[in-house]
Amino acid sequence: MVSADAYKVFVIEDSPLLSRFLVERLHAASITIVGLADNVKDALAGIAETRPDAVIVDLMLRAGTGFDILRNLQKSNGGHHPARMVLTNYSLPPYAAFAKRCGADYFFDKARDINKMVETLDSLKKRALGRRNGSEG
Repeated sequence: MVSADAYKVFVIEDSPLLSRFLVERLHAASITIVGLADNVKDALAGIAETRPDAVIVDLMLRAGTGFDILRNLQKSNGGHHPARMVLTNYSLPPYAAFAKRCGADYFFDKARDINKMVETLDSLKKRALGRRNGSEG
């Protein structure tokens, strides 16, 4: 069972090595991983089931793309709108622009920006927990 005051993140990444690294890195930052997926179908089912506060999306997956996930998350989803973070090796401006059009809130390069992504998640966590506790975060 996940604590009510946990900041929940769902990770969509097709590299088992990077998935393990992200789980360890986010756990060290007191961020709760509620699910992992390496394809669109499993990711969308897992997100619907766990209703995370944020999703980390790789663009190139075993089946489908992160763009498919981002477009799906732009829809209503019963009022559930997690923060959408892209973490990719494809960090050229056209990919970033298309990801933003598909609904990405943040865009990070795997080689340069993992610490920045974790800092962003930490900031989002503090704001969300502040709102849940009735104060500013």
